[in-house]
Amino acid sequence: MLAIEDGFAIEFPESHLNEATFRSVETIAAAVEHALAETSSPA
Repeated sequence: MLAIEDGFAIEFPESHLNEATFRSVETIAAAVEHALAETSSPA
């Protein structure tokens, strides 16, 4: 998880820090896409 966060310069929200998020490549990709979208959204 930390390598993914570092590699994409993102931080997973607490709600994504669970087994379901890291169950498959697809769920990891979805979590990364979500985090990237949150990062690029204006505050």
